[in-house]
Amino acid sequence: MAERIFGKIGGQFRVERKDGMGKLRILIDMDGVVVDTMGRLDQIHYDSAVGIENVTEWDISKFYPEKRGVFNFFNLPDIFSKADPIDGAVVSINKLFAAGHEVIFVTAVPIDSLNGYHQKIHWIYHYFGFANDNFVATHRKDLIDGDILIDDKPENIGMWIEAHPGGRAILFPQPWNGKAGWENHTKVWEDLVREIIQ
Repeated sequence: MAERIFGKIGGQFRVERKDGMGKLRILIDMDGVVVDTMGRLDQIHYDSAVGIENVTEWDISKFYPEKRGVFNFFNLPDIFSKADPIDGAVVSINKLFAAGHEVIFVTAVPIDSLNGYHQKIHWIYHYFGFANDNFVATHRKDLIDGDILIDDKPENIGMWIEAHPGGRAILFPQPWNGKAGWENHTKVWEDLVREIIQ
């Protein structure tokens, strides 16, 4: 069951596109997969920076002194747009584009974030030179059809694979999802791309 839900990096990963054309529609989450949002939060929150390695649960409020108030940081005007890419993400995603695959960034935007939607589009445009046709903002990723989903939230993975049993869902390793490998994201991205475009 775990291989079906989380995919497998290294061998036996091949997924055929549902339309038989050989090119895949790859859905990729942004925060924690492509964008280092937690690193940006620590930059802004320098007086009590937690460190990504110490955030071992999905609910980040448990790790900051403000508790639930930490979510107010997601309303700052540059919380998303000035975040750095996850190591290896931009180069790897460009390889997927170059191989002819369709990449769609599928990301949640905090409901009370006044400008999070626009910041995320700006971020994609800054690093990839386009955004509009390759961006979907939703908390319900299971509603988006694709061949592969790469996400760091186990619940998203489970819901998506249930809705798309013929697809492949990959849990991107992060300390908050307990998946090993988060220490070297460049290697994770290289392995993913190698398996997808082989």
